[in-house]
Amino acid sequence: MPPPNTTQLDGGIYGLPAYWNGNIYSTGQSFPLSQFTISNGVIATPQLVNSTNTFPPRGAIPAVSASGTTNGVVWILDLSGWTGTGSAVLYAYDATNVANMLYSSPASGTGAAGPAVKFTLPIVANGKVYVGGQSTVTVFGLLPN
Repeated sequence: MPPPNTTQLDGGIYGLPAYWNGNIYSTGQSFPLSQFTISNGVIATPQLVNSTNTFPPRGAIPAVSASGTTNGVVWILDLSGWTGTGSAVLYAYDATNVANMLYSSPASGTGAAGPAVKFTLPIVANGKVYVGGQSTVTVFGLLPN
């Protein structure tokens, strides 16, 4: 995977990275979710690992949930549907290796998030993930037994 575009004005990172357990997670315009390690204030380059999919123009803003230093999950939204009435797509990745996708919500139909809004990020609270959309909030969580 080539490094992020750092020389052209049509590339860039439009959101903040997330941090968990010595790792930084970030994505840029039309680039995969990247995992970098950080130690003693120094970010190791190149990235440790990338997701297998890329995110649309404007990239995305990741969020992390975990139980302390274990069970880390990186949550991120594909918001490419914001230009019309397309849904946001929620992705979950193993925070120890973002090449391992754990979950992807459907782009439409049952289980899909509401219509996408640019610059939205997933909110994690009380064991659920909340996704804001156009006049909607979609709640993702484990189904009851």
